[in-house]
Amino acid sequence: MTSLIMGGIYALVGLALNFQYALMRIINVSHGEFIMFSTYLVYWLFTLFHLNPILSMSVIVPLLFVIGLILHKLLFERLLHTASTEVIETNSLLMTFGLLIFIQNFVSFVWTPTPRSVTFLNTSVVFACFRIST
Repeated sequence: MTSLIMGGIYALVGLALNFQYALMRIINVSHGEFIMFSTYLVYWLFTLFHLNPILSMSVIVPLLFVIGLILHKLLFERLLHTASTEVIETNSLLMTFGLLIFIQNFVSFVWTPTPRSVTFLNTSVVFACFRIST
């Protein structure tokens, strides 16, 4: 069952990448880094403020939306006014690769690269003959 959930998460990430490329022709290789950054924010809110990780999405999703909007206005809007689709694709790939490196180093600097985990909903539920972790 856990692999089914992980597959669903990968499908959602792939769908988001597909939408972004199909609508704006931006190849965003830094998409996963934004997901990583949001998980560190969830961890930070849980450890410092004891905020439920599920409820923290009500804070983090709008925050990441605003960050993405600012990055779009600062970085990608000029790029989208370029004449050629090939130039947009190539430059967006380079730009998002640089953004990927920046986000990785920022997270590594702020939270250090030490692995972390959160003990939250560590029980299981029996449904029919399946045991599903909460």
